[in-house]
Amino acid sequence: MRWLDTALWRAGSCRLADMRAMLDTMIFDELVADPPTLDRVRSLVEDGRLTILLTHIQRDQLARISDDDKRAKVLAIPAIQVNTRGLVFDTSRWDQADFGDDATNTAIDEIKNGGPQHAADALIAATADGHADMLVTNDRRLANRVRRSPLSVRVVGYGEWVSLLMQPVQRHDQHH
Repeated sequence: MRWLDTALWRAGSCRLADMRAMLDTMIFDELVADPPTLDRVRSLVEDGRLTILLTHIQRDQLARISDDDKRAKVLAIPAIQVNTRGLVFDTSRWDQADFGDDATNTAIDEIKNGGPQHAADALIAATADGHADMLVTNDRRLANRVRRSPLSVRVVGYGEWVSLLMQPVQRHDQHH
């Protein structure tokens, strides 16, 4: 994605062009329960207009779904796994994580807020900040912590993301 497109996406003023979205784990469940949106996602991914990103954290959480059919459906959503941006002891897979700089590590600590139970969320958010145009989550606590943190990634809920996905596709040769 060109820098201008990314800046406009973060500002919330651009039509659907090329989007990189980091999905919180719960959003995969939402997609499976929403076939029209899942079809749109698959179409946009096939057209190269959308890239769904996830880390080993989401992949591991999805792999633990006990319902075999649901697990197969969420794991079939087209997504690219990226290394986490930052490391947290007892959460990170060292071979699937990159060291964070001071600003990233500070943001992770702020989002965790001393609670090891929030380490996964903090790593997902920091990774979204480094790799995605937006973090899609319905977790209000996480969304609020990310917005108060030094991270600049745009945070949207599932409904807002679906609205963005349903906008007309902007062709590469069109200008803003």
